[in-house]
Amino acid sequence: MKIGIIGSGNIGGTAAKLFLNAGHEVAVSNSKGPQSLQLFVESLGPGAKAMTVEDTIAFGDVILLALPWRKRDVLRSLPSELFKKKIIIDATNPYSENFEVIDLGNRTSSEEVAKQVPGIHLS
Repeated sequence: MKIGIIGSGNIGGTAAKLFLNAGHEVAVSNSKGPQSLQLFVESLGPGAKAMTVEDTIAFGDVILLALPWRKRDVLRSLPSELFKKKIIIDATNPYSENFEVIDLGNRTSSEEVAKQVPGIHLS
């Protein structure tokens, strides 16, 4: 299976290693671009690729959103068509830059992230 991961921090990086070890192909992206991920991808080994966010979504059958809460607005610039027929897993957690939990009231983080791209539904 092809898995696209948006975010290369602790969650995205760990997931990439686990998915590769399970035999999946993985594309990783971040806000800095694929060039910034070359050393990381090389450390992961065969089956890992660094791509732009758009290319990562196009690549993956499954998309893991593992981006920081404060950077979730990057999704606004993406056409919702990119997400059609994709399984989307939201691992975005509402933490501030100081790592304090943000109270979302009765809303879930997935509901808030889904607002960034009209027409997508997150698990």
